[in-house]
This record gives sequence, structure tokens and C-alpha cells, in this order.
Amino acid sequence: MLADNVWHVLSSFLVFYFGIFFFILMAKKFEVGQKRALFLYFWHMLFCFVYFVFSMLNVADSTTYYQKSLSYDQFGLGTDFVVYFVSLFSKYLGFSYVGVFLVFNVIGTLGLLAFYGSLNSIVVGMSRRVQWMALLVILLPSTSFWSSAIGKEPFAFLSIGFALWASLDLRNRFGFMAFSIVVMLLVRPHMAGMLLMALSAAMLFDKNVKFVGKAALLLLTFIVACMIVPLAIKYAGLNELGQIAQYIEKRQGYNQGGGSSLDISGMSLPMQLFTYAFRPLPYEAHSVTALFSSLDNFYLLFVFLLAIYNSIQRKPCSSSANVAFLMGYLGISWVILAMTTPNLGIAVRQKWMFMPFLIFICFLYIGRQRSFSMWAVDDRIDFDAYQVNSGHLQQGK
Repeated sequence: MLADNVWHVLSSFLVFYFGIFFFILMAKKFEVGQKRALFLYFWHMLFCFVYFVFSMLNVADSTTYYQKSLSYDQFGLGTDFVVYFVSLFSKYLGFSYVGVFLVFNVIGTLGLLAFYGSLNSIVVGMSRRVQWMALLVILLPSTSFWSSAIGKEPFAFLSIGFALWASLDLRNRFGFMAFSIVVMLLVRPHMAGMLLMALSAAMLFDKNVKFVGKAALLLLTFIVACMIVPLAIKYAGLNELGQIAQYIEKRQGYNQGGGSSLDISGMSLPMQLFTYAFRPLPYEAHSVTALFSSLDNFYLLFVFLLAIYNSIQRKPCSSSANVAFLMGYLGISWVILAMTTPNLGIAVRQKWMFMPFLIFICFLYIGRQRSFSMWAVDDRIDFDAYQVNSGHLQQGK
């Protein structure tokens, strides 16, 4: 599990150094400075090791995935894909448990980098306060903790990060969107279907897309839907679409014991939505991990309420992002996940399959674009070369 031989140690170091060079190269792709990209890599790795220790001391899916992968070679979707992917490194390349964790850390960090690049694209011209607020979202423990472990979450987070980045310029980044849908299809086919539905609806109602393009899109969507929908239904354990209502009731009926237990079947839909996205809150924390999660939720709730307040007073700042796609996927996924989530323990990690979209939309309302001036340039956060010239600032004041 840890290090049985020299290759276990060497392979772990190879993955570690690969991540350094990889994110130096990817920094330019997501319009992020190299130092910032490396900072996010090491920050995400910190939570990777925290989760590693957690998995060794508690029951966790990560250890199960690794142990199964040592004698597994069957390709499939969902859990089967994760075990198969892990087997490529554990069984065929001889990686240790730590080495595979570092591989998944690279996957999760790539999603985090795409998320940061997308969010940074709209806050870079805003006030320093708004920029720090956005940076704090990226540095929340919940943002990195679940995407750093062996499991489905790193792939799902990578998919959402790429989808958000692609939405900023769909015409030139459609490859990112296609890759996002494929990755999500491998681990959560039903969420891939939601991405495809939101993308199709957004492009169909886009005035800039010509009739021929819309017709081609409809045909392509129909073909892909015929492939994805059966996979999603099979993945959910349904025999036909008519069983969806029964499936929701069954999912709501699950109520695992322990602190993460939550009975949502009797809640109204608005309360289900709130519970899924922002609970537990600090007064509901029952353990150290729940306390950290509740503090994250409290800050996310603050960002959400601040965005609602600002939306009443002013219009969102200008952005090239396809807001129709973001809102479409956010609405579909949030409602369906909230209706089918059995307990808070699952909601805490699965909400990051739509939370980056919600956060991005919130910051469209929180800050307004600053007019270009020398003061706006000085007000930006630059981790690569951030200097404070107190004499210059005092003179300007």
C-alpha cells in the first residue's frame, strides 16, 4: 500500500515531478501564471495527503478501488471505470497506493486549474476585494479535498472545470467541451446527459448560430443521446424511463446511519436545494471534518446571498461565457441531485459537479468591471510579481 520496493518510491517521485512540469506547461493554456499554477498544484497535493491519511485510518472508497484494481481488468462505466483506470497503474505499472493517489491528484488539480482560470477571467478587472473573495473560493478545503482522492470525484471535477472553461469561448474551445462530456460519461453517465442537454439547448437558442448549424446540432444531439441515455438508465439501475419516479423515491428512502444521515423525503424542493448546496452549517457540525465543511458552506452561502443582493441592484458584468449553458446545466443538475441525494455525506462531495458553475455566475453579479486606469492595474492580484510601493501609493492618495 505504501512502499514495498524501490520502484514504488521511484514511481511516486516520477508522478510528482511530472505534475510540476505538466502544470508549468498547462498554466499558459488556462491563462494562469506558472507560479500560480504550481501553487495550486502543491495546495491540492496537501489535501491529497490529508485524504490519504484519512483513508488509512477510516473506511474509504479509495482503498477499495486500489485493492480491487490489483486483480481487475474489465472496462466499464462508473465504479468499473475507476477500478479499471487504477489497475493501469497499480496492476500493470506496479504503482503503490501513494503513487496512484498522486496520479489522481494531477487529475483533480487540472480541474482546479481550469476552474481558477475561468473564475480569474472575470474577476481580474474587478476590485482587489472581489479578487481575494474569488481566490478564497479556490482555496476552500472542500474545493480540493474530494477531488484529490482515488475515486470518481477527480474525474467529475475535471469535467466540470473543462466545461466551465469551454463555456467562455465555445467556438474555439469546443474540444474542451467534448472532452468534458466524455470524461463525465465515463464516471457519471447521467451527468454527461445533463451536460449534453444544457449545451444543446443553449446553442439552439443562440441567435448567432445559423439554421444549418442548429439542424446539424439537433441531428448530432439525437445520435449522441441515443447512445448516452441507455447508458445512463442502465447505470442508474433502471429498466425503462417510466421507473424514474420509483428511482427517486428509492434514493430518497436511503438514510445511512451516522452523522451524515439526512432524511430528505419530507422536505420541500426549495429546502432540498438549500440542503444540498449549503448544509451542514456551523451549528450542525458534529465532528472536525463536519466543522471544516460547514465553514466552507457558510462562506459559499455568503457569496450566494451577496450575488442575489447585487443582482437586485445592478446587471451582471460583461462576460464572453455562454450563460445559457451554465444556467441550463446548473438548473437541471441541482434539482435532480437534490431530489435524489440520500444524505449529507454524499451531497458534500457531489455538489461540486455543479458548484463551480454557481460560483462563476455569482461572481458575475458580485463585482462590476473597473474602468481601465493605472489604479486598476495596480489593484490586480499577481502572485508572479506582486509588489507594494508604499511611497507611490501614498503619493497617489
